[in-house]
Amino acid sequence: PGASGFQFPDCLSYIPAYKLRQLVPPNSDVLVKVGSTTSAGKSAQAVIFKSEDAVLINQELVRTGFGKVQRILSPDLKEYLDMDAMQNLEARAKDEGTGIYRRCDMEESSGFEAQFEPLELTVETQWGDDGGKRVRRQKDTEQYTPKNPGDIKGCSDF
Repeated sequence: PGASGFQFPDCLSYIPAYKLRQLVPPNSDVLVKVGSTTSAGKSAQAVIFKSEDAVLINQELVRTGFGKVQRILSPDLKEYLDMDAMQNLEARAKDEGTGIYRRCDMEESSGFEAQFEPLELTVETQWGDDGGKRVRRQKDTEQYTPKNPGDIKGCSDF
């Protein structure tokens, strides 16, 4: 845990930088407004807009649970961010358990169930005087043809 006591959940499969790369792909045009530096030695704060569609990246990161709301130190940036709205977005992300606020005890069910076609070949190892070699053989099972071939999706359907 960091100084704030925050720790990423073990079940989090993406880091916040991944979400940022989704929102702002390489070679995207952005507008960055950097606040005036403070005398306290704090790092500079910035507001980032995606030039293409004027999306406020800071707000989108908070909305999707991949950003945390922090107090704005620079008066130059206060005109771009509605702090009440940002705090509401952060609270909603926490309640829904999205992004860095994901709860590992939540059961994920997408409704997707993988279906696989039966393999037609098997691989066996034949041992002889000179060692072993792998041999592919046709399975002895009879071919199963579904009533309607469109009912089963296999790898070749994608």
